[in-house]
Amino acid sequence: MAVENIRFLADKTSISTPFNTNFIGFLNTLSKYIIVNKKITYILVMLLALFILFFGSGIVFADSPGCIYNETNDCYIPADNCYLTDRFYSKICPGTYKVDDTDKDGFFMLVSGHGMVLDCQGATLIFNTTHPYAIILYNEYAEWPNTYVRNATIKNCNIINAGTGISDWYGGHNNTFINNTIINATKEGIMLYNTTHSVVINNTISSFEKGIHII
Repeated sequence: MAVENIRFLADKTSISTPFNTNFIGFLNTLSKYIIVNKKITYILVMLLALFILFFGSGIVFADSPGCIYNETNDCYIPADNCYLTDRFYSKICPGTYKVDDTDKDGFFMLVSGHGMVLDCQGATLIFNTTHPYAIILYNEYAEWPNTYVRNATIKNCNIINAGTGISDWYGGHNNTFINNTIINATKEGIMLYNTTHSVVINNTISSFEKGIHII
């Protein structure tokens, strides 16, 4: 038994020694790589930090392009091409955001569902260089001329330097715009395009052309 135990220990030692040697060699190589490639290491660390920030804090990308949904606070961080289509009550995370129509498609945020409520919660959208429709009600899933949105509410939004602050697109019905502030709109503060029974309540608007434009 003693001889067998000695053989077992000898075999175990002979197996583990190369592993330890290889592992130490790997650590030495890694440390040399980190020292030599400081910039690459810095980039990798920053990417890891961003990953932890977005996914560890509950911020995840929504189904629609552009929207960033903060799951922890149940609100959206505004970004270009933000399609709000699948949530009955959508909220913008409070704060001030410098934004732009980066792809130059003419609009920034699209509300596309009947009966939806968009509550900006006092968030401020400041547009930088282009002047798109800041918020447009438009049913992207329907065919013209049935692209209207009905029974929607847009409230508590602060919009600065947009072309048109809020647009109720062709055929909108029974939509409500309440407690919004639109400043320095280059075209209209609020545009109602062939809409019926829509309500505009307690909005503050300053624009270069028209405050509330009814077509």
